[in-house]
Amino acid sequence: MEIRRFDSPNEMLLTCKAWLEADAAIHNLILGSLYKLCALEDELKPFEAMMFVVSDQNEVKLAFLKIVGRELMMSPARVELGNAMEVAATFIAQEYPEIKGIVGPEPMNEAFARAVGKPFRLGFSQRILMTKSVAFPKASVGSFRQAAANEAGLLAEWFQAFFL
Repeated sequence: MEIRRFDSPNEMLLTCKAWLEADAAIHNLILGSLYKLCALEDELKPFEAMMFVVSDQNEVKLAFLKIVGRELMMSPARVELGNAMEVAATFIAQEYPEIKGIVGPEPMNEAFARAVGKPFRLGFSQRILMTKSVAFPKASVGSFRQAAANEAGLLAEWFQAFFL
């Protein structure tokens, strides 16, 4: 396992973009934060952030991002993690002992707490839901036509039912 630190959010995004965007609903926090940091960097505005990934043979297993004043964010890839969590926990405990909490998927947070050797306490759960597929309704029978003057009452009922 290898830990790679980034000074540039654009460089980190380039490394992680494909799998972060593939599951954007799961990785929304770290992805959105990276995009904001990229915009700051592109505008040559100052920012402070800790950014690193844990990878195995160039396959990213975990991504971490901490912006000053915010919690450490973690995003796991949808692959076998191996010992990536333990490697990350050891690295963070040694390099950033001031970090007391983490934001990420609940089972991963618990695994991280175990790897660090600290008790796990859930602060809150976002309960993010994700739609994976949509069943389109069957096409309606009929066609569009201009409403007749004697249908004004029906149109008013529909307008009230659907829009008010």
